[in-house]
Amino acid sequence: MNTIKSLLRNFLFFTLFFSGTILCAQETLTFESVKGVYDLSESRYEAGDYKRAIEYGEKGLGQAKEIGDDQLILFFQSVLGSSHLEIKEYKESVNYFLQIGLKAEQLNNSGTAGDAYFAIANVYATMKAYNKSADTYK
Repeated sequence: MNTIKSLLRNFLFFTLFFSGTILCAQETLTFESVKGVYDLSESRYEAGDYKRAIEYGEKGLGQAKEIGDDQLILFFQSVLGSSHLEIKEYKESVNYFLQIGLKAEQLNNSGTAGDAYFAIANVYATMKAYNKSADTYK
């Protein structure tokens, strides 16, 4: 199951990254500093330090919202959703993936939205909530 989670998370990340909806922040330096926080969050996730990934992710998500960068917001939400999933905080995980889906729909990015809803269905399957999982896949 961890392989599926890892593949799904990587797929969602690459979909977000290559979706063509990257929005530039007004100040490159501010964007770079927030991107640096994302890199820290991502590296902590990759190292299996999910609590620290969440700490950096929450900090960076607030900063990304402050500068209004939708792409960074989606990146942070992805690492947060995945980190919460790894530590079995399913409600939080679903919430972050739902936020990705809704934001992607606003941006007319159906690929990322679909991936987010697929991630939610997988969270429900991990919880053995198969009816919710099946409903979400629809």
